[in-house]
Amino acid sequence: MKNNIVNLRCYSNWTGNYFKYIVWRKTAEPDPISVGNMIYAPDTRYKVAFGPERREFNLVIRAVTQNDAGVYECQVHQTAFLKYVLEVRHSKHEDSGEYVCRNSEILMASKKVIVLN
Repeated sequence: MKNNIVNLRCYSNWTGNYFKYIVWRKTAEPDPISVGNMIYAPDTRYKVAFGPERREFNLVIRAVTQNDAGVYECQVHQTAFLKYVLEVRHSKHEDSGEYVCRNSEILMASKKVIVLN
């Protein structure tokens, strides 16, 4: 499953330097994965893909494993949240695509992403 990539998208309609207030976290963990465009998690498979022209601030997880399953949250300036439930399931079929969920102008929403490994 090491070729699998999950791209969790977060969008903000705010202008200016909004990106420094965006926090990605796995809700089961006490510390954030990222704040702004800085990664704080020790896991090198995490990356923040920042698209200022689209106002997207996406969390990319490479080489997804069963340990990555859980609830991920994108918090925009302490007021708007987007939650993803990432499930990793074993499959006999090879599936090494990119998985994308997208939503915009969210106050609170949940998405479910299932990755087959």
